[in-house]
Amino acid sequence: MAENNEVRESVEQGIALMNQGDVNAAIAAFDHAINIAPDDSDAYFNRGNAHYYKGDYSNAIADFNRTVAIAPNDELVRQNRGNTYYIKGEYDRAIADYTHALSIDPNLAVACHNRGLAYTEIGEYNSAIADYDHVISINPNAAMAYAYRGIAYASIGEYDKAMVDYNHAISINPNAGVAYRNRGLVHAEMGEYNRAIVDLNRALDIDPNDDVAYRIRAYAYVNIGEYEKAAADYDRGAIAIDPNDAVTYNNRGSAYAYIGEYAKALADFDRAIVIDPNDAVAYHNRGNIHSKMSNRDKAIADYGRAIAIAPNDAVTYYNRGCAYISYISEYAKAIADFDRAIAIDPNFAIAYFKRGLAYVMMGDKDKALADVNRASDIDPNYNETNNNWENTYYIKVKAENYKAIAEHSKVIAEHSRAIAIDPNNAVAFVMAYISRGLAQAEIGEYDRAITDYDRAISIDPDSAEAYRNRGLAYAELGERGRAMTDYDHAIAIDPNSATAYRDRGLIYAEIGEYAKALADYDRAISINPNDVAAYRYRGSAYYEIGNDGKAIADYNRAIEIDPSDDAAHYYRGHIYAEIGNVDRAIADYSRAIAINPNDAATYRARGLAYADIGEFKKAVADFDRAIAIDPSDSVTDSNRASAIEALAAPYDDLTDMQLYRGIDGE
Repeated sequence: MAENNEVRESVEQGIALMNQGDVNAAIAAFDHAINIAPDDSDAYFNRGNAHYYKGDYSNAIADFNRTVAIAPNDELVRQNRGNTYYIKGEYDRAIADYTHALSIDPNLAVACHNRGLAYTEIGEYNSAIADYDHVISINPNAAMAYAYRGIAYASIGEYDKAMVDYNHAISINPNAGVAYRNRGLVHAEMGEYNRAIVDLNRALDIDPNDDVAYRIRAYAYVNIGEYEKAAADYDRGAIAIDPNDAVTYNNRGSAYAYIGEYAKALADFDRAIVIDPNDAVAYHNRGNIHSKMSNRDKAIADYGRAIAIAPNDAVTYYNRGCAYISYISEYAKAIADFDRAIAIDPNFAIAYFKRGLAYVMMGDKDKALADVNRASDIDPNYNETNNNWENTYYIKVKAENYKAIAEHSKVIAEHSRAIAIDPNNAVAFVMAYISRGLAQAEIGEYDRAITDYDRAISIDPDSAEAYRNRGLAYAELGERGRAMTDYDHAIAIDPNSATAYRDRGLIYAEIGEYAKALADYDRAISINPNDVAAYRYRGSAYYEIGNDGKAIADYNRAIEIDPSDDAAHYYRGHIYAEIGNVDRAIADYSRAIAINPNDAATYRARGLAYADIGEFKKAVADFDRAIAIDPSDSVTDSNRASAIEALAAPYDDLTDMQLYRGIDGE
């Protein structure tokens, strides 16, 4: 009897010490009880609880196992062993223990609630909902049951029911942080980011160490463009609480990428890869940064590593294809990657578009046109929403020009047969050669164009149009003497050809004979007072001889006639920049870019203007855009480097080629 009293006293002493937080002393008391009575289930049970609170889960389970062997129908032992298995991530074993406990006492609310948690962890959301229903039937004021049932509903997309549960949980317990946090998550999933932030602020007021709430709030900040705040949340919240979470480093790296902090982004992606060497998203995102920094070999290597880990990710193939397309000799590899991206996702509109661009570069007009049309079929708003109208137009024009050449050749063949029968068809024959020459010139085949114009002139030596167009082709090839001769012939045949005077004026300007150039432009304008190009060319000539006032007046007139003339805006902006009126220069460059978003020179010029007033971030963004359009532009590369040096940190905006991944809102 005395021995039993000593055992009871030791167990009660251990429980008291546990309540005081002295877990080690409590374990010693339970050890003493067990030494006296090796089969005392209470001593083992309570020592198991002590090991659990100490975080020694293996010894906790060993004690609970011993208790079960002594008292197999003790529902609390099953419940607490289930809790330990749950903490260890052994959810099936946890569920088995909770189920056994509930078979003994069907109204054991804690076991039912925790089984719901375990079901949620393994994705059995309907079973979890059934458990929370039962808990609520036992205790209608169980705030956490409502909160976690809300999580289960949200997991199967039933956001309305989830919201009802979160609201109910908060009405019962205004300090239910998990309800605020997960209601915030639902708001974020529904695109209501500001509402999400309000809820997450409240969740973090309740629990400043809720790393998940920091991650979700960061996700919301990213989606409203508050990238600095997102990075701060990942930094002071999620990473400070859990410094070994690869996903959080990935997400903070993406936030840094959005604000142009490339060095920090790379460091975060590097850290994510150190934590998890098989993190495909981290390799993918690091590849994006290398690509934006023109480290294309490193980008391709990172994309390759991501693909080796996750071979069915269409976006990574797409981005590697974009990196390959930057190299003139790698179009075939780019196409192969776009092929793979499209095979994985047949509705990947931008992949079709980029593949079309690669086909254009390789001269395959039919496939290029088919791809750009397919992109438009998938997403009729693609060109507008992605600012790719000009690129799409370029691909289509290139492809259609090839087709036009073939059509004109057919016309010529038909007219050749007709001429054999009726030589009076020579005029139509001449027009067919001229038309085919124009189509050749459109795709840069100037030698072939000249051959066609030669044939037209041999048939009709008085064709001013043939001479003028041949002059244009010679000018494009840099053969100014021949171009001048052809323009002279065209003017002699047709003294009222404004375009011939205008084009001859260009040749005079190129060789520095500005007085003759101005005379030709004057004549062109007198014949056609609405010739926008003539005003623009004359403005450039006035600029070259130092008459900025007349130059601006001519650009003003060109813009008045055609407000969509991007070149006039560009050249007027250039003069404003030179005379120190940088704001007007930037306004003109911006207007030119709005009209033609794919002119590298205008982005470069605006970048220089921004740099002149210390707006280096904007300058770098413009230089990057110029380089993306014309990767061979070494001057802009140098300008960009200078601007970055002035910033003392890299900066850029994302483009459509950079599809950032892995923002995980839990």
